[in-house]
Amino acid sequence: MSSIIITTTKTIPKKHGSVGPSPFISEPSPKSNPVSVLLLSLLALGIIAAIAGIIRQWWLSLHRGTDGEISVVRSRPADCCGQHEVCEKESLLSAVSKDIEYYDDEELDRFARRSAEDYSAEEVEEFEEILSTLRSDEVAGWVRSLQLRSIELPIPLRDEVIMIVGERR
Repeated sequence: MSSIIITTTKTIPKKHGSVGPSPFISEPSPKSNPVSVLLLSLLALGIIAAIAGIIRQWWLSLHRGTDGEISVVRSRPADCCGQHEVCEKESLLSAVSKDIEYYDDEELDRFARRSAEDYSAEEVEEFEEILSTLRSDEVAGWVRSLQLRSIELPIPLRDEVIMIVGERR
């Protein structure tokens, strides 16, 4: 597709008031110029971005606390006391509570200081049996209790425990 450029001559005043012909000046064609379309699109995008920024600032100003930070409302689980930054019931790796709680699993104390790889299939079944009797909200506490008693969880059960605790969170 070829574009047609229409050229006309115009007269413009010279320095001393004499009028003479000007060089050829291209007039835009009635068809839209791709460069013009691009520039207008960029201008429109800039205006939209500016409006979006203004709306964002307005929204943030409505939701800021008194100290300038955005206030975030987090719901806390019903069984959480709310006195700690991280809920003690959800904490697995950091033994926040030093109290050992037994879950009818005193027989597991014989596995203290034993490596997780050294359990036989029957011993893994003992752990699995106790795990199956626990409610999902007790699993994190049970694992914490095992850690406090220096009992390592058998490797075959770790994925299941992580999945249960992950779903609970």
